[in-house]
Amino acid sequence: MSERPPTSQFRKAIPPRVKLQVALRQGFGVKESDINWSHEPALADRDWDDEKGDTKPGQHDPDYIFVRAKSEHDRITYRDNGTGRGDLQMVAHTKRVKRKQVAHVARMEVKNTGEPMPPKRKRTIPSRPFSKDRRQLQSRNNFEGRRPWK
Repeated sequence: MSERPPTSQFRKAIPPRVKLQVALRQGFGVKESDINWSHEPALADRDWDDEKGDTKPGQHDPDYIFVRAKSEHDRITYRDNGTGRGDLQMVAHTKRVKRKQVAHVARMEVKNTGEPMPPKRKRTIPSRPFSKDRRQLQSRNNFEGRRPWK
């Protein structure tokens, strides 16, 4: 399986015929301006099929497209899709995990071939000097403003 292209390169508009099939299946009677068409699972979360040049299941498969109110679609996309994170956070998480996995496999290859390991990036603790505009400490010998003992 080859590397899939970015979603923005293969995502196409949903044809009206597919929208009609989905709307009839769900019996949704709302104006189109109040709804969004939701892919379940998200397109970025689907497997890539090299032969067809599309996702599995296809991006225009009516069985995996749902009519949702805009507020519900935004909640799933940006906040919580049922897994504790939204679709966008899930995509970013998957990219980070893949990048770390590729780097790990490369380090293991170097280790197995006996070559010297590439140097690790050194991290320095940032210095955080104290603020120069501190208020001055009060003298302990200054008893002004205190009440006298009775």
